[in-house]
Formats: sequence, C-alpha cells, structure tokens
Amino acid sequence: MGRVNKKSKIILFLIFFLEIGFLIRAFIIYSFYNNDETYGDGVSNLSKYNHDFYLTISISFVVTALLILGCILFQKK
Repeated sequence: MGRVNKKSKIILFLIFFLEIGFLIRAFIIYSFYNNDETYGDGVSNLSKYNHDFYLTISISFVVTALLILGCILFQKK
C-alpha cells in the first residue's frame, strides 16, 4: 500500500469540508421546515419531507464516500 500524497490530502480535506457544510445547511433547512409553528410557512406533509431529508443525507454520504475512494485510488503513487 502506498502513502497518500499531499495533493490527495488537500482534496480529501476539501471533500470533508464541503460535506460538513452541506450537512449543516441541510439540517438548518430541515429545522426550518420542521418547526412550522415557530416560523410560519412550513411543509404541510412533514412525513414525506422527513423521508426526503433522510434520502438526501444518505445520498450525500454515498457520493462523499465514492469521491474519497476515487481520490485515494487515482492520486496514490
């Protein structure tokens, strides 16, 4: 097994940073729609929105894992 070079480490850090930013953004939007009584115009069918939220987070984790795997495989020397 080879070592991960500096360029790959930077790419991996960037992927992690973007993923964390996406998750924070998704949670803020989820909280906004989930707290209809606090903010007003929320989602009328909250169970469908919960399903869509969890599906979005799951897809995000899969895409991030594939990006990290691709980065490690293609950048390794």
